[in-house]
Amino acid sequence: MISSLAKGGRILNEPRYTVAAKTAADFIIRKLKTKDGRLLHRFRDNTAGIQGFLDDYAFFINSLLDLYETIFALSYLKEKKVFLDPSMKILYYPRGSFRSLFRQYFRYGRGRAYTAWKHRKLTSWRQAGPVALVFYLFSSACLGVVNPFYWLLLLPYPLLVSTVAIVRPGWKKAPRGTDDERTASRALRPLLAYAFMTMHVSWGVGFIWASFRHILSPRGMRA
Repeated sequence: MISSLAKGGRILNEPRYTVAAKTAADFIIRKLKTKDGRLLHRFRDNTAGIQGFLDDYAFFINSLLDLYETIFALSYLKEKKVFLDPSMKILYYPRGSFRSLFRQYFRYGRGRAYTAWKHRKLTSWRQAGPVALVFYLFSSACLGVVNPFYWLLLLPYPLLVSTVAIVRPGWKKAPRGTDDERTASRALRPLLAYAFMTMHVSWGVGFIWASFRHILSPRGMRA
């Protein structure tokens, strides 16, 4: 809502929309930000609660950028830096299936593409990794149809991820608990490799899908 109002005020030269966007952003900063800089999820009965989710941070930061581009108040850029502080930790709720995990990271990649095309830059070169990976896997698969030898090019990535997931030194330490719990933890490590691959590929596919959609219809793309 804040982004829409800020853009509307800027494009239509309508001060009411700009004031409404600023009022909404100031309310969130005043009522939904904790003393240590965390973002809360909801405000009801004059009480804020529920720790913010990743989507809350992403959308609000993007709203602050849109508002800054409308009124050029540096205070909103400073707020953005607070919410991007790497020392902060937020809750993450794991998905119950690989399908839901794929959909989640597809949306993340799609949203990052929207931001990258809007501001004409990637916030980190690391974000180009999943995109390059998807192109590499797709090209290898296509070449494998012509010559089966190229199917071998698909092996290094899953082998590397599986090795890291299973034998990485930081994960060798057994968690506290019974012997059965520690055995179950070791048995689940191969699934960690599938989770990593799902996240990498789905993020890259989401980014590429949104990028093609932007190229074909720049005004029609939505995050």
